[in-house]
Amino acid sequence: MKYNYPEHHAKSLDAALKLVRYLKKSGRYDLFRGQNHTFPLCPSIARRPEMIETNQALLKRFATWVHENDYLSSLHNNRDGIMAVAQHYGMPTPFLDFTTEPEVAAFFASDTGDKPRPKQSACILCLNRATFEGSWEDLNARYRANSGQDLVRIVEVDVQNLWRLHAQSGLFIDMRVDANVFEMFSHMLHIYFPLPSHHDATLNDKYYPKNKSHVELLLDQHFLIETYEYRQAQLQTIFDVVITAGDFSSLGEEGAFKEAQLPDPHTSWSEAVLEPWKIEPNEVYDAAISSEIHGLAIDTTSEPNSAAASLHAQVMTVLRKPNARNRLGDSWEVRDQAGTVAHEDEGDMDEKQRPLGEVVRLLFDGMRFKPYEDTEIASAIANYVTLNCFPSWQTMTELWGGVTGIELEGGSVRARGFCGEPTLMDALRPDFAELLTPDALAEFKADGIRAALYFLIDPRRLFEFQKFRRMFAEQVIPTTACIRVEGYVLHYNIADVRVFGQS
Repeated sequence: MKYNYPEHHAKSLDAALKLVRYLKKSGRYDLFRGQNHTFPLCPSIARRPEMIETNQALLKRFATWVHENDYLSSLHNNRDGIMAVAQHYGMPTPFLDFTTEPEVAAFFASDTGDKPRPKQSACILCLNRATFEGSWEDLNARYRANSGQDLVRIVEVDVQNLWRLHAQSGLFIDMRVDANVFEMFSHMLHIYFPLPSHHDATLNDKYYPKNKSHVELLLDQHFLIETYEYRQAQLQTIFDVVITAGDFSSLGEEGAFKEAQLPDPHTSWSEAVLEPWKIEPNEVYDAAISSEIHGLAIDTTSEPNSAAASLHAQVMTVLRKPNARNRLGDSWEVRDQAGTVAHEDEGDMDEKQRPLGEVVRLLFDGMRFKPYEDTEIASAIANYVTLNCFPSWQTMTELWGGVTGIELEGGSVRARGFCGEPTLMDALRPDFAELLTPDALAEFKADGIRAALYFLIDPRRLFEFQKFRRMFAEQVIPTTACIRVEGYVLHYNIADVRVFGQS
Protein backbone atom coordinates (compact mmCIF):
# COMPACT_ATOMS: atom_id res chain seq x y z
CA MET A 1 0.00 0.00 0.00
CA LYS A 2 1.29 3.43 -0.98
CA TYR A 3 0.27 6.64 0.76
CA ASN A 4 -3.42 6.32 1.69
CA TYR A 5 -4.74 3.91 -0.90
CA PRO A 6 -5.08 0.14 -0.98
CA GLU A 7 -4.28 -1.97 -4.03
CA HIS A 8 -6.04 -4.97 -5.47
CA HIS A 9 -4.81 -7.19 -8.29
CA ALA A 10 -7.51 -8.84 -10.39
CA LYS A 11 -6.87 -11.67 -12.83
CA SER A 12 -8.71 -10.06 -15.74
CA LEU A 13 -10.70 -7.07 -16.92
CA ASP A 14 -13.93 -8.98 -16.31
CA ALA A 15 -12.92 -9.75 -12.74
CA ALA A 16 -11.91 -6.14 -12.14
CA LEU A 17 -15.19 -4.83 -13.57
CA LYS A 18 -17.22 -7.28 -11.47
CA LEU A 19 -15.46 -6.00 -8.33
CA VAL A 20 -15.95 -2.34 -9.24
CA ARG A 21 -19.65 -2.90 -9.88
CA TYR A 22 -19.96 -4.50 -6.45
CA LEU A 23 -18.09 -1.63 -4.79
CA LYS A 24 -20.41 0.91 -6.39
CA LYS A 25 -23.55 -1.03 -5.48
CA SER A 26 -22.38 -1.37 -1.89
CA GLY A 27 -21.78 2.38 -1.66
CA ARG A 28 -18.09 2.13 -0.84
CA TYR A 29 -16.95 3.99 -3.98
CA ASP A 30 -18.87 6.20 -6.39
CA LEU A 31 -16.32 7.79 -8.78
CA PHE A 32 -14.06 5.85 -11.14
CA ARG A 33 -11.25 6.34 -13.63
CA GLY A 34 -9.71 3.88 -16.08
CA GLN A 35 -6.07 4.00 -17.20
CA ASN A 36 -4.27 1.65 -19.57
CA HIS A 37 -0.93 2.62 -18.04
CA THR A 38 0.18 2.87 -14.44
CA PHE A 39 1.43 6.43 -14.94
CA PRO A 40 1.08 9.06 -12.19
CA LEU A 41 -2.22 10.87 -11.83
CA CYS A 42 -1.28 14.07 -13.58
CA PRO A 43 -3.53 16.31 -15.71
CA SER A 44 -2.52 16.68 -19.33
CA ILE A 45 -1.40 20.31 -19.04
CA ALA A 46 1.20 19.33 -16.43
CA ARG A 47 2.65 16.29 -18.22
CA ARG A 48 5.09 18.39 -20.26
CA PRO A 49 6.32 21.28 -18.11
CA GLU A 50 8.25 22.77 -21.01
CA MET A 51 4.96 23.20 -22.92
CA ILE A 52 2.89 24.82 -20.16
CA GLU A 53 3.13 28.36 -21.55
CA THR A 54 2.29 27.16 -25.06
CA ASN A 55 -0.66 25.14 -23.80
CA GLN A 56 -1.94 27.99 -21.65
CA ALA A 57 -1.87 30.23 -24.72
CA LEU A 58 -3.80 27.54 -26.63
CA LEU A 59 -6.48 27.46 -23.94
CA LYS A 60 -6.66 31.25 -23.87
CA ARG A 61 -7.24 31.38 -27.64
CA PHE A 62 -9.91 28.73 -27.30
CA ALA A 63 -11.67 30.63 -24.50
CA THR A 64 -11.53 33.83 -26.55
CA TRP A 65 -13.03 32.05 -29.55
CA VAL A 66 -15.83 30.64 -27.37
CA HIS A 67 -16.69 34.07 -25.99
CA GLU A 68 -16.72 35.59 -29.48
CA ASN A 69 -19.07 32.87 -30.76
CA ASP A 70 -22.73 33.77 -30.29
CA TYR A 71 -23.71 30.14 -30.88
CA LEU A 72 -21.92 29.04 -27.69
CA SER A 73 -23.58 31.48 -25.30
CA SER A 74 -24.10 28.74 -22.70
CA LEU A 75 -20.31 28.59 -22.32
CA HIS A 76 -19.78 32.33 -21.95
CA ASN A 77 -18.24 33.14 -18.55
CA ASN A 78 -18.29 29.41 -17.79
CA ARG A 79 -14.70 28.35 -17.09
CA ASP A 80 -15.59 24.81 -16.08
CA GLY A 81 -17.71 24.31 -19.19
CA ILE A 82 -14.95 25.61 -21.46
CA MET A 83 -12.38 23.38 -19.77
CA ALA A 84 -14.71 20.38 -20.06
CA VAL A 85 -15.05 20.88 -23.81
CA ALA A 86 -11.29 21.41 -24.15
CA GLN A 87 -10.56 18.26 -22.13
CA HIS A 88 -12.90 16.08 -24.18
CA TYR A 89 -11.41 17.26 -27.46
CA GLY A 90 -7.75 16.74 -26.70
CA MET A 91 -6.54 20.11 -25.46
CA PRO A 92 -4.24 20.10 -22.43
CA THR A 93 -6.16 21.16 -19.30
CA PRO A 94 -5.83 20.92 -15.49
CA PHE A 95 -8.74 18.42 -15.46
CA LEU A 96 -8.60 14.67 -14.83
CA ASP A 97 -11.43 12.59 -16.29
CA PHE A 98 -13.60 10.54 -13.95
CA THR A 99 -16.96 8.83 -14.40
CA THR A 100 -19.81 7.59 -12.26
CA GLU A 101 -20.07 4.35 -14.26
CA PRO A 102 -17.73 1.34 -13.77
CA GLU A 103 -18.28 0.23 -17.38
CA VAL A 104 -16.90 3.52 -18.71
CA ALA A 105 -13.82 3.24 -16.51
CA ALA A 106 -13.26 -0.33 -17.70
CA PHE A 107 -13.57 0.79 -21.33
CA PHE A 108 -10.84 3.41 -20.96
CA ALA A 109 -8.64 1.12 -18.90
CA SER A 110 -8.55 -1.37 -21.78
CA ASP A 111 -8.41 1.14 -24.66
CA THR A 112 -5.03 1.72 -26.33
CA GLY A 113 -6.44 3.09 -29.58
CA ASP A 114 -4.48 1.91 -32.61
CA LYS A 115 -1.29 1.38 -30.62
CA PRO A 116 0.19 -2.09 -30.05
CA ARG A 117 -1.11 -3.74 -26.89
CA PRO A 118 1.87 -4.24 -24.60
CA LYS A 119 2.00 -6.77 -21.80
CA GLN A 120 1.39 -4.44 -18.89
CA SER A 121 -1.08 -3.69 -16.16
CA ALA A 122 -4.13 -1.53 -16.59
CA CYS A 123 -5.89 0.09 -13.68
CA ILE A 124 -9.30 1.24 -12.48
CA LEU A 125 -9.15 3.86 -9.75
CA CYS A 126 -12.04 4.04 -7.29
CA LEU A 127 -12.81 7.09 -5.20
CA ASN A 128 -15.37 7.85 -2.50
CA ARG A 129 -16.62 11.39 -2.99
CA ALA A 130 -17.42 12.11 0.67
CA THR A 131 -14.08 10.75 1.90
CA PHE A 132 -12.22 12.61 -0.82
CA GLU A 133 -13.84 15.97 -0.11
CA GLY A 134 -13.41 15.55 3.64
CA SER A 135 -9.72 14.73 3.25
CA TRP A 136 -9.06 17.85 1.19
CA GLU A 137 -11.29 20.19 3.21
CA ASP A 138 -8.64 21.75 5.47
CA LEU A 139 -5.97 22.01 2.77
CA ASN A 140 -8.44 23.59 0.37
CA ALA A 141 -9.56 26.09 3.00
CA ARG A 142 -5.99 27.23 3.68
CA TYR A 143 -5.14 27.57 0.01
CA ARG A 144 -8.43 29.29 -0.75
CA ALA A 145 -7.79 31.90 1.93
CA ASN A 146 -4.67 33.04 0.07
CA SER A 147 -5.55 32.43 -3.57
CA GLY A 148 -9.33 32.28 -3.76
CA GLN A 149 -9.12 28.80 -5.32
CA ASP A 150 -9.17 25.19 -4.17
CA LEU A 151 -6.14 22.97 -4.53
CA VAL A 152 -8.33 20.07 -5.63
CA ARG A 153 -12.05 19.96 -6.39
CA ILE A 154 -14.61 17.75 -8.07
CA VAL A 155 -16.15 19.42 -11.11
CA GLU A 156 -19.60 18.40 -12.28
CA VAL A 157 -20.78 20.47 -15.21
CA ASP A 158 -23.61 19.87 -17.66
CA VAL A 159 -22.32 21.24 -20.96
CA GLN A 160 -24.98 21.67 -23.62
CA ASN A 161 -24.42 19.42 -26.64
CA LEU A 162 -21.21 17.88 -25.27
CA TRP A 163 -22.38 14.38 -26.12
CA ARG A 164 -19.13 12.69 -25.15
CA LEU A 165 -19.53 13.93 -21.60
CA HIS A 166 -23.13 12.70 -21.52
CA ALA A 167 -22.30 9.33 -23.07
CA GLN A 168 -19.40 8.75 -20.67
CA SER A 169 -21.30 9.90 -17.54
CA GLY A 170 -18.30 12.13 -17.08
CA LEU A 171 -17.08 14.53 -14.45
CA PHE A 172 -13.66 15.89 -13.58
CA ILE A 173 -11.17 16.63 -10.85
CA ASP A 174 -9.49 20.02 -11.15
CA MET A 175 -6.09 19.75 -9.46
CA ARG A 176 -3.23 22.11 -8.68
CA VAL A 177 -0.97 19.64 -6.85
CA ASP A 178 1.49 17.03 -8.05
CA ALA A 179 0.56 13.38 -8.39
CA ASN A 180 2.19 12.23 -5.15
CA VAL A 181 0.40 14.81 -3.01
CA PHE A 182 -2.86 14.12 -4.82
CA GLU A 183 -2.72 10.40 -4.13
CA MET A 184 -1.58 10.94 -0.54
CA PHE A 185 -4.79 12.74 0.42
CA SER A 186 -7.35 11.21 -1.94
CA HIS A 187 -7.84 7.70 -0.45
CA MET A 188 -8.31 5.85 -3.72
CA LEU A 189 -8.47 2.14 -4.34
CA HIS A 190 -6.29 0.99 -7.27
CA ILE A 191 -7.49 -2.18 -8.99
CA TYR A 192 -4.82 -3.54 -11.34
CA PHE A 193 -5.34 -6.20 -13.99
CA PRO A 194 -3.49 -7.44 -17.11
CA LEU A 195 -4.22 -5.33 -20.19
CA PRO A 196 -6.52 -7.51 -22.36
CA SER A 197 -5.20 -8.82 -25.64
CA HIS A 198 -8.01 -7.04 -27.47
CA HIS A 199 -10.34 -4.12 -26.91
CA ASP A 200 -14.11 -4.19 -27.36
CA ALA A 201 -14.29 -1.74 -30.27
CA THR A 202 -18.07 -2.13 -30.45
CA LEU A 203 -18.28 0.27 -27.50
CA ASN A 204 -16.41 3.04 -29.33
CA ASP A 205 -19.58 4.43 -30.88
CA LYS A 206 -21.35 4.34 -27.52
CA TYR A 207 -18.76 6.43 -25.71
CA TYR A 208 -17.56 8.44 -28.72
CA PRO A 209 -20.76 9.22 -30.64
CA LYS A 210 -20.10 9.41 -34.38
CA ASN A 211 -22.86 11.91 -34.96
CA LYS A 212 -21.69 15.49 -34.63
CA SER A 213 -23.40 17.79 -32.17
CA HIS A 214 -23.79 21.56 -32.45
CA VAL A 215 -20.65 21.97 -30.31
CA GLU A 216 -18.57 19.54 -32.34
CA LEU A 217 -19.46 21.16 -35.66
CA LEU A 218 -18.28 24.50 -34.29
CA LEU A 219 -15.15 22.90 -32.82
CA ASP A 220 -14.25 21.65 -36.29
CA GLN A 221 -14.11 25.30 -37.32
CA HIS A 222 -11.97 26.27 -34.34
CA PHE A 223 -9.41 23.52 -34.88
CA LEU A 224 -9.19 24.44 -38.56
CA ILE A 225 -8.64 28.11 -37.69
CA GLU A 226 -5.88 27.03 -35.30
CA THR A 227 -3.95 25.68 -38.30
CA TYR A 228 -4.08 28.97 -40.22
CA GLU A 229 -1.19 30.65 -38.43
CA TYR A 230 1.10 27.69 -39.17
CA ARG A 231 -0.06 27.48 -42.78
CA GLN A 232 0.49 31.19 -43.33
CA ALA A 233 3.96 30.94 -41.80
CA GLN A 234 4.77 28.08 -44.17
CA LEU A 235 3.64 30.13 -47.18
CA GLN A 236 5.75 33.06 -46.06
CA THR A 237 8.78 30.83 -45.54
CA ILE A 238 8.48 28.83 -48.76
CA PHE A 239 7.19 31.46 -51.17
CA ASP A 240 8.32 34.68 -49.47
CA VAL A 241 4.82 36.16 -49.49
CA VAL A 242 3.07 38.37 -46.98
CA ILE A 243 -0.53 37.47 -46.19
CA THR A 244 -2.90 40.12 -44.92
CA ALA A 245 -6.31 39.57 -43.40
CA GLY A 246 -9.38 41.74 -43.09
CA ASP A 247 -13.15 41.99 -43.33
CA PHE A 248 -14.11 42.02 -46.99
CA SER A 249 -17.84 41.45 -46.54
CA SER A 250 -18.77 44.99 -47.61
CA LEU A 251 -16.49 45.13 -50.63
CA GLY A 252 -18.05 45.68 -54.00
CA GLU A 253 -18.08 48.02 -56.94
CA GLU A 254 -19.64 51.13 -55.44
CA GLY A 255 -19.47 52.77 -58.85
CA ALA A 256 -21.92 50.19 -60.15
CA PHE A 257 -24.75 51.58 -58.05
CA LYS A 258 -26.79 54.76 -58.39
CA GLU A 259 -26.17 55.68 -54.76
CA ALA A 260 -22.70 56.68 -53.66
CA GLN A 261 -22.40 53.58 -51.50
CA LEU A 262 -23.31 49.92 -51.61
CA PRO A 263 -27.00 49.09 -51.14
CA ASP A 264 -28.28 48.17 -47.70
CA PRO A 265 -29.03 44.50 -46.96
CA HIS A 266 -32.31 43.40 -48.49
CA THR A 267 -35.28 43.62 -46.15
CA SER A 268 -35.80 39.85 -46.35
CA TRP A 269 -32.68 39.46 -44.16
CA SER A 270 -34.40 40.93 -41.11
CA GLU A 271 -33.34 40.16 -37.55
CA ALA A 272 -36.63 38.33 -37.02
CA VAL A 273 -35.85 36.04 -39.96
CA LEU A 274 -32.26 35.42 -38.85
CA GLU A 275 -33.03 34.86 -35.15
CA PRO A 276 -33.94 31.13 -35.51
CA TRP A 277 -30.56 30.56 -37.18
CA LYS A 278 -28.76 31.93 -34.11
CA ILE A 279 -30.42 29.74 -31.48
CA GLU A 280 -28.09 27.40 -29.60
CA PRO A 281 -29.76 23.96 -29.36
CA ASN A 282 -29.61 21.86 -26.22
CA GLU A 283 -29.59 18.16 -27.06
CA VAL A 284 -28.79 15.39 -24.59
CA TYR A 285 -27.36 12.42 -26.44
CA ASP A 286 -28.64 9.70 -24.11
CA ALA A 287 -32.21 10.99 -24.23
CA ALA A 288 -32.64 10.40 -27.95
CA ILE A 289 -30.06 7.78 -28.87
CA SER A 290 -31.06 5.31 -31.55
CA SER A 291 -29.17 2.99 -33.84
CA GLU A 292 -31.18 2.63 -37.03
CA ILE A 293 -29.29 2.51 -40.33
CA HIS A 294 -31.08 4.40 -43.09
CA GLY A 295 -30.33 2.75 -46.41
CA LEU A 296 -30.35 4.79 -49.61
CA ALA A 297 -30.32 3.10 -53.02
CA ILE A 298 -29.06 4.71 -56.21
CA ASP A 299 -29.31 3.30 -59.72
CA THR A 300 -26.20 4.50 -61.56
CA THR A 301 -27.61 3.16 -64.84
CA SER A 302 -30.42 5.72 -64.74
CA GLU A 303 -30.29 9.42 -65.59
CA PRO A 304 -28.95 11.85 -62.93
CA ASN A 305 -32.29 13.66 -62.66
CA SER A 306 -34.11 10.41 -62.08
CA ALA A 307 -31.53 9.21 -59.54
CA ALA A 308 -31.68 12.49 -57.62
CA ALA A 309 -35.48 12.41 -57.53
CA SER A 310 -35.46 8.84 -56.23
CA LEU A 311 -32.93 9.68 -53.52
CA HIS A 312 -34.94 12.75 -52.52
CA ALA A 313 -38.04 10.59 -52.07
CA GLN A 314 -36.09 8.06 -49.99
CA VAL A 315 -34.70 10.73 -47.67
CA MET A 316 -38.14 12.31 -47.29
CA THR A 317 -39.48 8.91 -46.20
CA VAL A 318 -36.90 8.93 -43.39
CA LEU A 319 -37.65 12.53 -42.43
CA ARG A 320 -41.38 11.83 -42.13
CA LYS A 321 -40.74 9.41 -39.25
CA PRO A 322 -41.54 10.70 -35.74
CA ASN A 323 -38.75 12.90 -34.33
CA ALA A 324 -36.60 12.06 -37.35
CA ARG A 325 -34.39 15.14 -36.94
CA ASN A 326 -33.76 14.30 -33.26
CA ARG A 327 -32.66 10.67 -33.69
CA LEU A 328 -29.06 11.39 -32.90
CA GLY A 329 -27.60 7.91 -33.14
CA ASP A 330 -28.88 6.96 -36.57
CA SER A 331 -26.49 6.35 -39.46
CA TRP A 332 -26.78 6.24 -43.24
CA GLU A 333 -25.63 3.84 -45.93
CA VAL A 334 -25.68 4.27 -49.70
CA ARG A 335 -25.68 1.27 -52.06
CA ASP A 336 -25.83 1.03 -55.84
CA GLN A 337 -28.07 -1.23 -57.91
CA ALA A 338 -25.67 -4.16 -57.36
CA GLY A 339 -25.87 -3.75 -53.59
CA THR A 340 -22.30 -2.40 -53.34
CA VAL A 341 -21.64 0.26 -50.71
CA ALA A 342 -20.99 3.53 -52.54
CA HIS A 343 -17.83 5.52 -51.77
CA GLU A 344 -16.61 8.97 -52.66
CA ASP A 345 -14.78 9.21 -55.97
CA GLU A 346 -11.25 10.32 -55.13
CA GLY A 347 -9.98 9.82 -58.67
CA ASP A 348 -6.41 8.55 -58.69
CA MET A 349 -5.74 9.48 -55.06
CA ASP A 350 -4.29 6.70 -52.96
CA GLU A 351 -6.07 7.73 -49.76
CA LYS A 352 -8.87 5.53 -48.51
CA GLN A 353 -12.20 6.45 -50.05
CA ARG A 354 -14.89 7.44 -47.58
CA PRO A 355 -18.31 5.75 -47.72
CA LEU A 356 -20.94 8.19 -48.96
CA GLY A 357 -23.10 7.31 -45.97
CA GLU A 358 -20.57 8.85 -43.58
CA VAL A 359 -20.73 12.18 -45.38
CA VAL A 360 -24.52 11.97 -45.61
CA ARG A 361 -24.57 11.66 -41.82
CA LEU A 362 -22.30 14.71 -41.59
CA LEU A 363 -24.64 16.73 -43.84
CA PHE A 364 -27.67 15.59 -41.87
CA ASP A 365 -26.03 16.50 -38.55
CA GLY A 366 -25.12 19.93 -39.87
CA MET A 367 -28.57 20.76 -41.25
CA ARG A 368 -31.09 19.02 -39.02
CA PHE A 369 -31.15 21.57 -36.15
CA LYS A 370 -31.08 24.56 -38.49
CA PRO A 371 -34.44 25.91 -39.75
CA TYR A 372 -34.16 24.21 -43.13
CA GLU A 373 -37.27 22.56 -44.51
CA ASP A 374 -37.23 18.76 -44.73
CA THR A 375 -37.31 18.93 -48.52
CA GLU A 376 -34.17 21.12 -48.51
CA ILE A 377 -32.29 18.59 -46.36
CA ALA A 378 -33.46 15.82 -48.68
CA SER A 379 -32.25 17.78 -51.72
CA ALA A 380 -28.83 18.41 -50.18
CA ILE A 381 -28.33 14.71 -49.47
CA ALA A 382 -29.77 13.55 -52.81
CA ASN A 383 -27.66 15.98 -54.82
CA TYR A 384 -24.47 15.15 -52.91
CA VAL A 385 -24.90 11.41 -53.55
CA THR A 386 -25.86 11.96 -57.20
CA LEU A 387 -22.82 14.17 -57.86
CA ASN A 388 -20.57 11.43 -56.49
CA CYS A 389 -22.14 8.65 -58.54
CA PHE A 390 -22.29 10.40 -61.93
CA PRO A 391 -19.83 12.65 -63.83
CA SER A 392 -20.03 15.79 -61.69
CA TRP A 393 -19.90 18.62 -64.23
CA GLN A 394 -22.34 16.99 -66.62
CA THR A 395 -24.61 16.11 -63.70
CA MET A 396 -24.66 19.67 -62.33
CA THR A 397 -25.51 20.99 -65.78
CA GLU A 398 -28.35 18.52 -66.14
CA LEU A 399 -29.69 19.26 -62.66
CA TRP A 400 -29.32 23.03 -62.57
CA GLY A 401 -28.60 24.36 -66.08
CA GLY A 402 -25.48 26.47 -66.69
CA VAL A 403 -23.15 26.32 -63.69
CA THR A 404 -20.74 28.84 -62.19
CA GLY A 405 -18.14 28.34 -59.49
CA ILE A 406 -18.60 30.21 -56.21
CA GLU A 407 -16.47 30.91 -53.17
CA LEU A 408 -17.82 31.77 -49.75
CA GLU A 409 -16.54 32.59 -46.31
CA GLY A 410 -18.07 32.68 -42.86
CA GLY A 411 -16.85 32.06 -39.35
CA SER A 412 -13.30 32.64 -40.66
CA VAL A 413 -13.60 29.49 -42.80
CA ARG A 414 -13.72 29.47 -46.60
CA ALA A 415 -15.34 27.04 -49.02
CA ARG A 416 -15.73 26.54 -52.75
CA GLY A 417 -18.66 25.07 -54.65
CA PHE A 418 -20.99 25.48 -57.62
CA CYS A 419 -24.44 26.91 -58.28
CA GLY A 420 -26.73 26.86 -61.26
CA GLU A 421 -26.72 30.25 -63.00
CA PRO A 422 -30.52 30.25 -63.46
CA THR A 423 -30.93 29.61 -59.72
CA LEU A 424 -28.50 32.40 -58.84
CA MET A 425 -30.32 34.82 -61.11
CA ASP A 426 -33.67 33.88 -59.63
CA ALA A 427 -32.33 34.38 -56.08
CA LEU A 428 -31.21 37.98 -56.71
CA ARG A 429 -33.10 40.62 -54.77
CA PRO A 430 -36.06 41.76 -56.91
CA ASP A 431 -34.85 45.36 -57.06
CA PHE A 432 -31.25 44.55 -58.01
CA ALA A 433 -31.39 45.92 -61.57
CA GLU A 434 -33.05 49.12 -60.35
CA LEU A 435 -30.05 49.85 -58.10
CA LEU A 436 -27.51 49.85 -60.95
CA THR A 437 -26.14 52.75 -62.96
CA PRO A 438 -26.86 52.66 -66.71
CA ASP A 439 -23.36 51.36 -67.50
CA ALA A 440 -23.55 48.69 -64.81
CA LEU A 441 -27.03 47.70 -65.95
CA ALA A 442 -25.74 47.20 -69.48
CA GLU A 443 -22.94 45.02 -68.13
CA PHE A 444 -25.42 43.06 -66.02
CA LYS A 445 -27.66 42.45 -69.03
CA ALA A 446 -24.66 41.25 -71.03
CA ASP A 447 -22.92 39.07 -68.41
CA GLY A 448 -25.78 38.15 -66.09
CA ILE A 449 -24.97 36.63 -62.71
CA ARG A 450 -21.22 36.90 -63.23
CA ALA A 451 -21.54 40.69 -63.30
CA ALA A 452 -23.77 40.67 -60.23
CA LEU A 453 -21.25 38.59 -58.28
CA TYR A 454 -18.56 41.08 -59.33
CA PHE A 455 -20.59 44.08 -58.20
CA LEU A 456 -21.42 42.61 -54.75
CA ILE A 457 -20.06 39.76 -52.64
CA ASP A 458 -22.21 40.25 -49.53
CA PRO A 459 -25.15 37.83 -49.82
CA ARG A 460 -27.35 40.00 -47.61
CA ARG A 461 -27.06 42.89 -50.03
CA LEU A 462 -27.32 40.74 -53.15
CA PHE A 463 -29.94 38.03 -52.61
CA GLU A 464 -33.48 37.52 -51.38
CA PHE A 465 -33.25 35.42 -48.21
CA GLN A 466 -35.73 32.60 -48.82
CA LYS A 467 -34.48 31.87 -52.33
CA PHE A 468 -30.85 32.09 -51.20
CA ARG A 469 -31.59 29.66 -48.37
CA ARG A 470 -33.08 27.11 -50.74
CA MET A 471 -30.20 27.47 -53.20
CA PHE A 472 -27.67 27.20 -50.38
CA ALA A 473 -29.24 23.98 -49.12
CA GLU A 474 -29.79 22.30 -52.47
CA GLN A 475 -26.64 23.37 -54.34
CA VAL A 476 -24.01 25.06 -52.17
CA ILE A 477 -23.91 22.50 -49.35
CA PRO A 478 -23.70 19.38 -51.57
CA THR A 479 -21.08 20.86 -53.93
CA THR A 480 -18.88 22.22 -51.12
CA ALA A 481 -19.12 18.75 -49.55
CA CYS A 482 -17.79 17.29 -52.81
CA ILE A 483 -14.93 19.78 -53.19
CA ARG A 484 -13.98 20.14 -49.50
CA VAL A 485 -11.46 22.98 -49.71
CA GLU A 486 -11.10 22.73 -45.93
CA GLY A 487 -11.75 19.04 -45.45
CA TYR A 488 -15.09 18.26 -43.85
CA VAL A 489 -15.47 21.67 -42.20
CA LEU A 490 -18.53 22.82 -44.10
CA HIS A 491 -20.92 25.76 -43.93
CA TYR A 492 -24.49 25.02 -42.88
CA ASN A 493 -25.58 28.29 -41.29
CA ILE A 494 -26.40 30.91 -43.89
CA ALA A 495 -26.61 33.58 -41.19
CA ASP A 496 -22.82 33.28 -40.88
CA VAL A 497 -21.95 33.64 -44.57
CA ARG A 498 -20.39 37.07 -45.11
CA VAL A 499 -18.70 36.58 -48.48
CA PHE A 500 -20.31 34.95 -51.51
CA GLY A 501 -18.61 35.56 -54.83
CA GLN A 502 -17.53 33.99 -58.09
CA SER A 503 -14.67 31.51 -58.00
